[in-house]
Amino acid sequence: MPRWNSKSADQKKDWIRAFTYPVMATIGFLIFLFLTYHSLFYTQYMAITWEEKPLNAKDHPLWNVAALVVFAAVMLGIRFLGKRLSEKWQGRLEILGITFATLWIFVLGLLWITAIDRVPQGDQAVIYGGASYFMEGKYHFLGHGGNCQIYPQQLGQIAVVELFFHVVGPYNYFAIEVACVFFAAGIVLRGLKAGFTVKMTYCLLMMGCIPLVCYTSWVYGDVPSTFFLFLAFFFILCLREKPKWYIEAGVVCSFVMACLTRKNSMIFLVAFVILALIDAVSKRRWRMLLSAILCLMASLLCYQGVYAAYEYRSGIKVGRGLPVNSWIVMGMQESWNGNGWYNNFPKDEAMALDWDFDAVETVMSDYLRERMGEFRDNPGYARQFFKQKVLSQWNEPFFQCMWFSSNFQEEKGPATGSFLYRVYHTWQSFFDVLFWADRWHFLIFLGMLLYFAGAVKRDREPMDHLFAVTIIGGFFFTILWEAKARYVLPYFLMAFPLAVMGYAGFAEWVCAAWKKRRGQARPAQESEAGDASTMERSKS
Repeated sequence: MPRWNSKSADQKKDWIRAFTYPVMATIGFLIFLFLTYHSLFYTQYMAITWEEKPLNAKDHPLWNVAALVVFAAVMLGIRFLGKRLSEKWQGRLEILGITFATLWIFVLGLLWITAIDRVPQGDQAVIYGGASYFMEGKYHFLGHGGNCQIYPQQLGQIAVVELFFHVVGPYNYFAIEVACVFFAAGIVLRGLKAGFTVKMTYCLLMMGCIPLVCYTSWVYGDVPSTFFLFLAFFFILCLREKPKWYIEAGVVCSFVMACLTRKNSMIFLVAFVILALIDAVSKRRWRMLLSAILCLMASLLCYQGVYAAYEYRSGIKVGRGLPVNSWIVMGMQESWNGNGWYNNFPKDEAMALDWDFDAVETVMSDYLRERMGEFRDNPGYARQFFKQKVLSQWNEPFFQCMWFSSNFQEEKGPATGSFLYRVYHTWQSFFDVLFWADRWHFLIFLGMLLYFAGAVKRDREPMDHLFAVTIIGGFFFTILWEAKARYVLPYFLMAFPLAVMGYAGFAEWVCAAWKKRRGQARPAQESEAGDASTMERSKS
């Protein structure tokens, strides 16, 4: 892989970064080589029907290449402009760009949530409905066979929503959608700290992120938790530069909120601990590692506090719920809606065993052992199974946003003949939107490939790669866990700033190589001209 960095004597002595950075770069490069290739030639999508089933289709490679050419031209134009502007004007344009991009997502989000009354169903209904019931003293969700007995991890989100409902009133799911619009805009605002070209290009790409806008109507923790992860990353960078207790408190609070609103945010927390350990060993700086451990302890204790609070209020013991291996079992099964996708197998087993979750764990362990034996005995089948599972989640440009936003009643749906009406009722309009989302999807994955190819520099601080390590961890998590394309959304949003840095790093490398080549060619030409002149004088 190409490297656009040089090693110093100090860097050679830094053995832990000399070992971990190439490993991280190689793993990330291989992951996105696989994803970029399939994004170039294939795409997944989910039709707006009652079936939650990913469909595979041939992509348009030429259109992807054309999108790359246009994007490269725009980025080079921004770079050309930046080199001719003073730092003062660059700063002004950066502020203008990030402000416009933030307002763009905010306005589109408001238009999206107000265009249609999307009544929350399934897990969404459990969150806002459970919070409302608990406010009224109704705790049947915690009872025998209740939803929160089966999925107690949802109590973190319910607790946050209940606090919110004390301000806006119960059953007010539209207020949650409005909050998600603010969170979506906040994700753009807290995106990255970089130079002029990277910032302006990032703003342009984020403005075209369709899933971010569409998920503002999803009454669940996906958008809020991603915002808090971006906020935690911002505080971590500030803490590195200015180690103050109040910044550390911001890191801890952001992580706690991210984990409460989406427990899968623990992957980000694990990445933080790993990189903090590398930072501690590399630079003998222990403050960041202590902060990471504090975040981990605070997140776990906060969940236990939520459980204890609801037990005290309801008088009902909060159990363990479905065991962890239940989700891995679903991730190993062939389901009617896709390899490893969610099914009710563990829940049905739990119901048959009268919600004895210890017995369920034994059943799941036996099934998992048998399934692993099948994969071991048939490696070709195993490779095909996991390939289809991974692509059904990562190669879906919408990440199910259109499917999840289609749960509205016809009488409360979009006006006949409007743009949204055509998107939800005609294949042509649906595929037109998918076409643009697909181009963005390819550009981000290719940018990530370039990032891991050369932008993981050893002179960079470990925390600079926090998003990158989280994405790698999320990729392996989606291999094992129960599958949904929606679960990949946070990693896709984290990829935007990294992809832009990948393109920028590659462009700098190309320019440096070109200048070096021209510099070598010029002395050769001058030497040839000098030799010719000498020969002419000799002849005369």
